[in-house]
Amino acid sequence: MNLEERQRQKVQLDWRWRKLNRVPVMSKEFDWLEWETLTDDLAEWYCEGPVMQELSVRIRKKRQNKREAINGNL
Repeated sequence: MNLEERQRQKVQLDWRWRKLNRVPVMSKEFDWLEWETLTDDLAEWYCEGPVMQELSVRIRKKRQNKREAINGNL
């Protein structure tokens, strides 16, 4: 996904979030299904970002090194 598409998607998610927050959470009209869907979409958007991808690679590399160190000591 290119930067322009990510920015467009973020604007759309922000708009949906503002629209959802116009209704009080404790109100009977609050759409909990939309809230769950939106939080999942936001989490997915953040995980697809370049920073999170780099973090994921670093975490996997650190875990692999740790496993190799433990296996070498056995």
